Amino acid sequence: MDAAHDPGGCRQLQRLLRAGRLTVIATTRAGYYEELEAVQNGTAETTGAEQVFPRLAGTAGRGAGSGSVTYRAELSQRALGQLGDFPAKAFDALIATMATVVEYPDVLLRTFATSDPYARRAEFGTAGLVTCVIDDARQIVTLTGVTWAA
Repeated sequence: MDAAHDPGGCRQLQRLLRAGRLTVIATTRAGYYEELEAVQNGTAETTGAEQVFPRLAGTAGRGAGSGSVTYRAELSQRALGQLGDFPAKAFDALIATMATVVEYPDVLLRTFATSDPYARRAEFGTAGLVTCVIDDARQIVTLTGVTWAA
């Protein structure tokens, strides 16, 4: 409770509560766990992220001190379906987050863990949460779920 009186602690608490709320929304949607399993088993249908977000190809690999992009981003069919009515602001925030993830997938390790070490969640924008599965062997980050609650 003392953190609530500290502006920095209050912001951290707000972020934690927002992430918790988005996680509940994401994980209670139909097919969440089934899609994670399908991606991990290699049976999910996916689409290259650059086909959905053409700007992603133009932004990845341009970070400070970066070399070439080492991971490819893909979207599961479930994630593609969730993007149907996304506002432009949400798309921009998601693209920025994914540009960082494909360049440096370990950035997801500093976000919200799941019970599976290869499935991670990351915030984007002011009200977004993306769930990804990292396949280090194939160097692919697959988006399995996208939540926007603005």
